Amino acid sequence: MTPQRSSHYRLLERTVDIHGALSEAQYAEIHRLLGQPPGRFKTWPGGYLFDLTKTSDVDRVLAYLREQRLPHTIAEERRWPVDEVR
Repeated sequence: MTPQRSSHYRLLERTVDIHGALSEAQYAEIHRLLGQPPGRFKTWPGGYLFDLTKTSDVDRVLAYLREQRLPHTIAEERRWPVDEVR
């Protein structure tokens, strides 16, 4: 088997982890700002994780979290073109 090399991808993933409780109204508003229909609301003791990758206006989402004083962490993962052996 001959290894194949590939270096043709680039990816940026961005998520926001909200620590603590959210109200159902806050949950719905975050989904609205993300441009997504809200799923079924559940209370999670550890917090909520939202994908910001497909959101065109991340600043609006983050401004809302600050306005609501919701503690949160933003995580970003970047993958740039690299040689990989398959």
